[in-house]
Amino acid sequence: PITCGDIPAEVTDQYLPEKSQCVNSTDVITAYPLDKLYPGTNETLRDYFQRKSGYRFYISQSVYPERASVGQSFILQQSWHQQAVAKLYKQYYIRAYLLDATTTIPLAVDQTSFDAHTWAPGPSGPHTINSTFVVPDTLTPGTYTLAFAAVDSSGNPAMNLAIAGKDTA
Repeated sequence: PITCGDIPAEVTDQYLPEKSQCVNSTDVITAYPLDKLYPGTNETLRDYFQRKSGYRFYISQSVYPERASVGQSFILQQSWHQQAVAKLYKQYYIRAYLLDATTTIPLAVDQTSFDAHTWAPGPSGPHTINSTFVVPDTLTPGTYTLAFAAVDSSGNPAMNLAIAGKDTA
């Protein structure tokens, strides 16, 4: 909420359309500044800010074998991109999971391949990451879905990626 008398005279209706609702200087209006278009663009301030602040990683491609044998290793190749501007200062790792209808089997954390904290600030990519995982000897043969996450040093998911269809649980 903004009291109309507090709005500087140089703020035009173009930048604050709600100003047209002001009749008296004591009137109170509600403005939604993050829903305004960023000057010279077709995106809102909210979208502009999301794109230009912090870090915003996404994966454009992941490649892995169709089959993997129990006790054997496989490579998960990922193409990572950074869309925003900040540098990532903390080390993260990649962890893969095998999922079936009832079970999630976490594989060991790959602590060697994900080096996003070394990338320069600003938009970049693709950065090819090759993570190696081993299928546990105790795994029952069957069909599994491969999922993966950027995790912290404890192996817990720790980064919200800018991708569709993500599982945030």
